[in-house]
Amino acid sequence: MMKTLNYIFGILAGALMFVSCEDEIGSPNVDSRDFIDVQNAKAVVSNDGTYYILTQYEDPDTIAKYNLTMSVFIVDREEDAVKVEALNGAQYVNFSGIGMKTDYRPEGTDRNKDHYNIMLVNISARDGQ
Repeated sequence: MMKTLNYIFGILAGALMFVSCEDEIGSPNVDSRDFIDVQNAKAVVSNDGTYYILTQYEDPDTIAKYNLTMSVFIVDREEDAVKVEALNGAQYVNFSGIGMKTDYRPEGTDRNKDHYNIMLVNISARDGQ
């Protein structure tokens, strides 16, 4: 009897936890499609007055060959902004990190590209494109 009650309580607790993780429409708040893993990407660095912006680029032939999608990454964390500042104004960088999709579209960026807030794992200056 006690095992049955524990089992029922466990199911009810699990259902409650599942419901508490849903938004008002009834779908989960977090979706894995909202995140991107970026490894050794090339970018041009700019600043919108608030954040550093990393606009991803690649040679057009490479984009066509591998069907790549270029994105815009916003450096919104203070500790990541310090990493960019440490590059002493480098315009071209290589970087890796985890991006989370955002609706923020800084002025001057391609609004058709996906925009992500980036949590940098590493960033380094590069010579030219």
